[in-house]
Amino acid sequence: GEPRVACGSHDGKVRIYDPVAGGAALVVINGAAERYSQVNALAAFKDPATGEPRVACAYEYDKKVFVYDPVAGGAALVVIDVGSRVYALAVFKDPATGEPRLACGCRGEKVRIYDPVAGVGRD
Repeated sequence: GEPRVACGSHDGKVRIYDPVAGGAALVVINGAAERYSQVNALAAFKDPATGEPRVACAYEYDKKVFVYDPVAGGAALVVIDVGSRVYALAVFKDPATGEPRLACGCRGEKVRIYDPVAGVGRD
């Protein structure tokens, strides 16, 4: 696929751009726009089953992480209830399985780890 850049904003929208061609956003994901909640963190990964790109997004007040398809846009494919405000996201491969894992930096100095495809995790 072509390179893409995901940008979160204070208006609760995630915009997907072509960094080579420039111009307007190719896809706009409305996410939390109706709740007036800004984007706190983004992380990109590939769905291991399909190879398709995914974008994980944490909003200011939701205490959840939403996983979107940055090509098609639309509603979240997965919603992970973290139970705490999320301030940072990072994706890494599980050394035991090679599957993607999502690290969520949360309020209270905790890092919680989730499977971003299944939406399950642990502290």
